[in-house]
Amino acid sequence: MKSIVIIGGGVAGCKAAVELASIGYRVTVVEKECCLGGNLNNWDRLFPDGKRASCLVDALVSDVEKRGVTVLTNVEPEKVENSLNNLFEQG
Repeated sequence: MKSIVIIGGGVAGCKAAVELASIGYRVTVVEKECCLGGNLNNWDRLFPDGKRASCLVDALVSDVEKRGVTVLTNVEPEKVENSLNNLFEQG
């Protein structure tokens, strides 16, 4: 099983993690804050329906947990290495 690391646990990071896990990748989300949700955690309600932002955050976190995604919070990457060069050299 191939592994993927997603840097950032906001809405896009969580959705990407869920989708990638659903097609068989082992996914780890690295988030610098103490919890997932990103800027959505700073909002009260969503436009245009007025739904509470916390409900969307709760649903995202639930989906991430259901898919078995590993979540690392309070972590900031110091270095990212690109392994694509090795991939292209092999092909």
